[in-house]
Amino acid sequence: MPYSCSLPPGLVKEGDKSSMAELSTGAEGTAKGYAEFARLERLWLAHMVERTEGVTMSSFILPRHGIESFLSFLRWLVTDGGRARSFHTIFRSVGGVLERLELPNFTTTARVKMLVKELSQAHGFEAEPDTIVTRRILDLMFNGGVIEKQVSAMLRSRTYVVGTIEVMGGARIGEVCGGGDGHGVLANHLSIMHPIGGSFGSSEESVEMWLADSKTSFPRYVNFVGKSHGIGLRGGDYIRSLWGDYGFTLENGMIVESIDDGMVVRRPDYSVLRVSIVDMSTREVAHLKRAIAKGDGLEIARHASHSMHYLQLRRAAETRSEEYKYINVAGGKADGKRLRVAKAYLESKGLGKFLDVVPGPLIRASRGKAYTHMPLTTDSSYTHYIGAMKAAYKISDALEEHDPELDLEGRKAPKWAHHSSRRKSDKVARETMDDTGATKDDIDDMYGWKQAERAKDMQLHYEGRRLRSRRARISMMV
Repeated sequence: MPYSCSLPPGLVKEGDKSSMAELSTGAEGTAKGYAEFARLERLWLAHMVERTEGVTMSSFILPRHGIESFLSFLRWLVTDGGRARSFHTIFRSVGGVLERLELPNFTTTARVKMLVKELSQAHGFEAEPDTIVTRRILDLMFNGGVIEKQVSAMLRSRTYVVGTIEVMGGARIGEVCGGGDGHGVLANHLSIMHPIGGSFGSSEESVEMWLADSKTSFPRYVNFVGKSHGIGLRGGDYIRSLWGDYGFTLENGMIVESIDDGMVVRRPDYSVLRVSIVDMSTREVAHLKRAIAKGDGLEIARHASHSMHYLQLRRAAETRSEEYKYINVAGGKADGKRLRVAKAYLESKGLGKFLDVVPGPLIRASRGKAYTHMPLTTDSSYTHYIGAMKAAYKISDALEEHDPELDLEGRKAPKWAHHSSRRKSDKVARETMDDTGATKDDIDDMYGWKQAERAKDMQLHYEGRRLRSRRARISMMV
């Protein structure tokens, strides 16, 4: 508005919508998508008003509400908006925003798809998917000693499990890491099982994981065999090894065994004492630090240095959501003495209103030579697993015989990332449907595809373990 510092009412309203979107979502990454889309809409709107004489902002329909505006918005992103390189990333994010706002998803229409294709060809940019990893590279990583050479002994089991979940389960690493941060898998939601009469470690063994907070907003089960039939990935053994590293055993009660729907099931019983720091004053934070430092003889004391580290890190993260504002100061059985004593101690220090006992993360962060009770973040998971993938590729590339499965898709060098494994898993599952008996619907369910279309069909969420365990065959030929 001329000679005014006030924002136009329309922009203020859009800002309010963006803020409400951020507050209503449980996934921080999704909240950023809402905010970015709303910001770009405002820039597009300002651009249209500036270049069109005699019109006001009220003359235009926002891209989210009209397909003609949406098409104009896309052209602006590539040309005047100067965002050609990030176009495909923005485009995918916008599709998720429209779905969440329950607005027509224009990204799926034929007109929009045709325009996106034309823009890509005319301006010389293409979405660059991750290179699909090959079974030879995976074999070198898991069975050929590459992970052993690339990763310290303490972190190998965690690296194996992170990789196996994506290779065999087809789950996004962003869905698995960060357990407790508003997304991620919890330790108690991963089970190893076999039919009654079978045994653990046998060919009948399978793994089941419950993704309660999926990136696609639709929770689902992920099932895979304990050992693959292709290159012999030993998912069951890797998980048992990680449980051992965490100190989870049947003897100490941290692993519980039960019979459910004709299946013998083992899973962790692991919870953490969580301290919320959302509403803590500076004085209360200082009091918490003193209490942690003086917790001699308690589980709290063993992890005091870790707690101090994450307290400082997470309290300083001003741009993070409230779900990130906590620290886990102790861990153990949900009703065990270790957590009861730790909780009573902090309550005696007047901190009771900040405490809660909640299930702990599956993939835990490490500091020094110990695992903490905090979740591993997605970005931290790249260091070891992707590093091993790159090292295995170098070995494979130096071999005289060409890797028959390697497809660089026109690149001179591969682009390795976590989705390299997920893409391979999905590809193998679809190519071996005749061998496994899996259907397209089975694959879509497990890999999180077309979840919005199948949201009303909740049968898989209520069927028993025995029936769900049959879906473990989907990826068994990896």
